[in-house]
Amino acid sequence: MELGFRPLTPDLWPALEDLFGDSAVCSRCWCMYGRIGSSYRKRPGEENKAAFRQAVQHGPPPGLLAFDGDTAVGWCRVTLRDALPWLDRLWQLKRVDDKPVWSLSCLYVRKR
Repeated sequence: MELGFRPLTPDLWPALEDLFGDSAVCSRCWCMYGRIGSSYRKRPGEENKAAFRQAVQHGPPPGLLAFDGDTAVGWCRVTLRDALPWLDRLWQLKRVDDKPVWSLSCLYVRKR
């Protein structure tokens, strides 16, 4: 397997949909936990999916897709911490200073 990595841009949305597929893990969240915290559970999966798609369309890319050839095999949400306000609500993840840092808030790998 030779992996390549690409930022998730609107043209790669179908690859993300294929990666997440029918996953029980992703069908509800659609990586919205990183944006809105646990309240994503109170919304239907389709609403979270639409909100995440809109975020992808408006940019900047919210993370990276890993590809094996033309098939997406992994997803990593990596973004500036300021884009993930829910992190500040968890005492374990409170900021230690005001420096701008990147945060990895989601990692998903295709089962196969």
